[in-house]
Amino acid sequence: MDKSKHEKDKSRYYPPEIMPFALCSACLDVVLEQSEKAREIYEEVVDNLSLPGCQETMDQVGEWKPDSANFLKELVKISGYDVNKPPSREAFGIPYVRGLMKGGLSLFKGYAHKLTPKILRGKRRKRDLILLIYKIDEFIKVGFNSEKDQLTGKYKITIASSRR
Repeated sequence: MDKSKHEKDKSRYYPPEIMPFALCSACLDVVLEQSEKAREIYEEVVDNLSLPGCQETMDQVGEWKPDSANFLKELVKISGYDVNKPPSREAFGIPYVRGLMKGGLSLFKGYAHKLTPKILRGKRRKRDLILLIYKIDEFIKVGFNSEKDQLTGKYKITIASSRR
C-alpha cells in the first residue's frame, strides 16, 4: 500500500451523528464473536423478522420514516448526553454505549407507543411481534450481561431497563 493512500485512510472523517451507530455495531460484533449462545439467539431474531406478522408490520411502518438528523439528535438527548457537545475520547466505552442503548430502547418505545394501535391489528401480527420482542430481550440478556447475572437471573441490561 502506498503511503499517501494509508495517510488518506487515517484522515477519514466520521460525522459525530454516525458514532453512536458505529459503537453499537462494534458492541454487537464483539457479542456475536464472543458468545455462541448470543449468536444463536441473534439468528433466531433475524429469522423472526421474516415471520408474516413482522413483514406486514415492516411494510406498514416502512412508509413512516423519521428525519434521520432529528432522530439521531433525539437519541443522543434521550440518552442523557449533550447534543451540541461531542463526547470526549475518554467517554467512549461501555458506559457510553450502555447509555445509548438505553436511550435507543426508550426512544423506540416512544415511537412504538404512537404506532402500536395500527401495528397490533390482527392476531398474527401481535403474536409474531411479541415473539420478536421476546427474542430481542433474550439476546440482550445473554449478550450484554455477565455470566453471573445470567446465572442469578438478575440482569442489569434488558429491554425493560430503558425505563430507568
